[in-house]
Amino acid sequence: MKVFVNFVKHSRYQHNTDISYPQHFIALSERESIEIVFNESRLSTWIADAATRLRLTRFGSQKYPIISKVLFFLARHSFLFPWQLRDIDAIISFWFFPIPLSRKRIPIFFPTGFLPNEYVGARSDAERTEELVQLSKWFSRADLISFPAQSWINHFNSLNSNFRDKIIFLPFLLPGATPAAASFVHTKFDNAGTVSILFVGQDGKRKGLNRLCQALDLLAVTSPDIAAKLRVTIVSRTPFDRVQGVEIRHLQSLSRHEVLSLMREAHIFCLPTQRDSYGFVFIEAMANGCAIIADNQDPRPEILAQGECGILTDTSPVAIAAAIKSLVSDMQAAKALALRALRRYCTVYDFRQVRQQYIDRLIAMVGVS
Repeated sequence: MKVFVNFVKHSRYQHNTDISYPQHFIALSERESIEIVFNESRLSTWIADAATRLRLTRFGSQKYPIISKVLFFLARHSFLFPWQLRDIDAIISFWFFPIPLSRKRIPIFFPTGFLPNEYVGARSDAERTEELVQLSKWFSRADLISFPAQSWINHFNSLNSNFRDKIIFLPFLLPGATPAAASFVHTKFDNAGTVSILFVGQDGKRKGLNRLCQALDLLAVTSPDIAAKLRVTIVSRTPFDRVQGVEIRHLQSLSRHEVLSLMREAHIFCLPTQRDSYGFVFIEAMANGCAIIADNQDPRPEILAQGECGILTDTSPVAIAAAIKSLVSDMQAAKALALRALRRYCTVYDFRQVRQQYIDRLIAMVGVS
């Protein structure tokens, strides 16, 4: 089976997770019966990138709103030319909805989502009517649609139930997140001298870096014995004020492999994000046996089993400091939290089983054996 994955490898927006994520689908080709082909077309990439650049400048948005609609269409669609789709059995397209310019009817698998109202800035479901109309147009043309959160499926279906038979739950495909052994997690926590805390967020302002630093500052003042035990690693391009009384290492940029290695060493993964669509790093921290401190916005409660596998907190410095203190004060409880997170990863998000789920769905959609 030959699968076209709409990873636009020549896009200038590779820093955008929505653009870069589809490259992970190359992992499906590890099964001999599946060949993955990426979007090599510079023309389709140029069209989408040009429209995105113009949208970001709000070109024509006020005087000529029709221009904004055209730019949205071009920025969120990808034109696939006949020579790209020769011998292709299926299309996977994340973020961009594909428009195959081919006479051949090719099944489309559209992994997407329906983000919470708070994330998109909507005060109510009523404000999302236009978005629902657009999604309905895409979904009517797709053969299979997957959301990475059941809460998103429930929310969307409550507003439009026409696609229940097409929409399935499938976690994100995250190769490289090899689960730690439970024995390793026991050893990591039982032998802890200092307590390692990891923060990963290139956009530190949006990911809650300042509030984490304020929480550490608060601990240094109110609980210096706790603060003295901490060794904090911050991976972010965002500068921050140093905290007296807490050992902090600042790394501006690391590869994903290096970040995963830091997670394997860390006892606590703390990301009190102010605004995040999903949060791949929480899944990766679960795989690496970290006790997790996260915000309480959807879908983090679902990822962390409503707090069974991580501390869900409001993102005030006081609440973050209290969460850190509770874990450092009882490392056995922190270890139990990390082990529950690891078990949940292995049950729901493990890369090998998620990959097989994608393969099974593709085979069923295409109808091959």
